[in-house]
Amino acid sequence: MGYIDTAVNWAVQIANDGSYAYVWGGWGKSDGGYDCGHFVIDAYTKAGIDIKGAGATFTGDMPKAFMQCGFQNVTGSVNLSTGAGMRKGDVLVNSAKHAALVQRDGGITVEAWCSKCGIVADKAYRNDGWDYVLRYPENGESGGLKPQREEVISVPSGLGKYYTYMNWNTVTNMDTAQGRLIQAAGKHYDSNGYGIVGNRYALAMTSTFGKIGDYVDVYMSDGRIIHGILADEKSQVYCSWDHNPANKWGHDNGQCIVEWVTNWKGHDNPPSNGSVLKVVNLGNYFEYPEYASSTESYMYSANAYGDEKEAVVVWNNRVKENIHKRLQDLPPIPPQEKLTLFANGKDITEIAGNLAWKNSLYELATSMSFETAKTDAAYLKDLIYVPQVGDIIRMATNAEIFRGVITEVDDGDKDSNKYTIHDLGCYLNKTTQTYQFKNITAADAIKELCDDLVISLVMLPELTTNINQIYFDKTISSILSDILEKCGGGYNYDFVPEGLRVYKVGELVAYPEFRVASNVMKGFSPEYKGNMSHSSSMEEMFNSVKVTSEKDNVYTELVVKQNRELIDNYGFLQKVIKIDPEKESAEMVAQKTLDESSRLKENYSFEIIEMYDSYTRAGEVIELDGIRYVIESTDHSFKDGWHFDKLELKKLN
Repeated sequence: MGYIDTAVNWAVQIANDGSYAYVWGGWGKSDGGYDCGHFVIDAYTKAGIDIKGAGATFTGDMPKAFMQCGFQNVTGSVNLSTGAGMRKGDVLVNSAKHAALVQRDGGITVEAWCSKCGIVADKAYRNDGWDYVLRYPENGESGGLKPQREEVISVPSGLGKYYTYMNWNTVTNMDTAQGRLIQAAGKHYDSNGYGIVGNRYALAMTSTFGKIGDYVDVYMSDGRIIHGILADEKSQVYCSWDHNPANKWGHDNGQCIVEWVTNWKGHDNPPSNGSVLKVVNLGNYFEYPEYASSTESYMYSANAYGDEKEAVVVWNNRVKENIHKRLQDLPPIPPQEKLTLFANGKDITEIAGNLAWKNSLYELATSMSFETAKTDAAYLKDLIYVPQVGDIIRMATNAEIFRGVITEVDDGDKDSNKYTIHDLGCYLNKTTQTYQFKNITAADAIKELCDDLVISLVMLPELTTNINQIYFDKTISSILSDILEKCGGGYNYDFVPEGLRVYKVGELVAYPEFRVASNVMKGFSPEYKGNMSHSSSMEEMFNSVKVTSEKDNVYTELVVKQNRELIDNYGFLQKVIKIDPEKESAEMVAQKTLDESSRLKENYSFEIIEMYDSYTRAGEVIELDGIRYVIESTDHSFKDGWHFDKLELKKLN
């Protein structure tokens, strides 16, 4: 049984055990139960992946820790609205408030839900503002062919912190397993002198991890995976040619697990920025030679030989490509007397039912849905336009308010067709690219991204943060998000029909209005709000932040920031963060984290009615009773001539 099955089975077992409750801050039986994040963290930790050891403590730091343990961010390849594409074992994270574990393909979850409902299994999928979908790559998903086996060798915490190297030319006896591998596969090197067999790097490790010719994936705590093959074996006994034998893990009491096979005669050891979490043995070259070329080789992304050698991205055929020319080149729609829906320029308002659209602060793409009735009447078939996948959908009132593409058609129902539409944000979530930004402002980096994809920038703040970063095979949306995060956070971006907006959250104001009758003046919609829900909790509060660093197993406390008033009122709640002080300011990290976490969690939602030409969006600010709230999500629907909207809010600090 693999990690995924083990984690999910454990989670379901806990959910079905009546002795476990939802307990904020809980870590298991001794606490009476779990909260949402701790539940998911423990599921994979108990399955054998040390998520806790990677630094996961709550929803906010879960994505980084899971990805350090080999999980992949697959957010852009699933449908967050419906759960389509989600697989058993996927980890769903809303960094601000919640986490869940996918129990079955399609998004059915098992999760620590709330104090009222407890820990539940078989929960129907819903989009809880997920900003990460994280997937563990089991069953050969890293490449084309499936491995022969997946034998996992767990490594004790803190081992394998540095690399060494050996010269491949020291293998001279061709009657050994090492020699037979050379005879069968050849002796080849990459451009930097690292030995390779197929697309895998030649490594020397102890027999703990396999025999000569075995394929091994080495999972590092810094998030990298070394795709290797055992080309030599580290000696574990004292002999005339090895006066420093390895223990079962490696040399220096396991501090050196990986030894790179090279053509070097003398060189500095390759640097490592982490430790070895685990090694997965995937089969043997002599039995399965084709698997050597089934995955991409691991390459250092930066500073491969020390600080004196800087990583460089070389473009061979970089070209501009309009991300969707047909959609972006359309002229604006003239003002309409009523809300009007167009498909490829045809007015389909009268045949479109159950029209709804929504957007979220945590999702780039705005999504829309509607239905059309089916008919068997032959004389009507030529008169009724039936939208298709790829058709352009536009919606307008006194101005165009939505522009997108039909991404899915469900025509399985005998009475109706159901359509799903997304705006250009969907394409930025799927399109990947490689960029190297060197000493340019964040604003200029964003302009470069948009220029390459021929995207109009209709709003961009003055972002002067210096960007020095390589993004290798990342989605455009993730690159944008990272750039804005480096600017201190608090920024959002979305699409309007005119192009891309980048803005500071809190600067755009919403004022939804409607008339209770045609002869009555417009009023502020929230004055008539319904189905209101409001709650506050300490669930995600930290009122003390301690920043530490670690070097050579020496841990240093750098700074502590506290909110004294909150400690006195709510008790002591501390979060410990480890940083590299050469790359980050301890003072700034501590203050930023404290500012973000030293507050009560407040949920506020209600439904309103808007004018047909009013379009309240996520990311805008709305003021209620003198308090400003950020709109986290909107869920619009248009029924019987009325424009309904459900708002999810959080207090603006």
